[in-house]
Amino acid sequence: ENTVDGATKAMQQEAEAEKKISDAIERQVQKKLAMHRKNLEGASDPEERLRMQEEYDAMVEKLKAKAAKEQERLLNELRKKNDAKVDKDVADLLKKSRAERDNAAMKLKA
Repeated sequence: ENTVDGATKAMQQEAEAEKKISDAIERQVQKKLAMHRKNLEGASDPEERLRMQEEYDAMVEKLKAKAAKEQERLLNELRKKNDAKVDKDVADLLKKSRAERDNAAMKLKA
């Protein structure tokens, strides 16, 4: 298998695996938030509701930060494992592809 085909296949598989990781983490976050949203919607007292809304907002930020750290850890683990499977030329191409994906993701978040 030549380097270009091997690198293309490796990049595609890695991108798909990264997407699965990202989607799984997002589902976990949404599942946790849905439960707390339900409690928030059930609050009838305005002061209680305001307090719960503030707690919810803080929790959203905390969960997103925790999810981002977990996603980064899992991606680094995946990337390290993939680098070990391929030769140096393919690993270099993978690193370039990752940098491009990471930059695109940062631009989308901005």
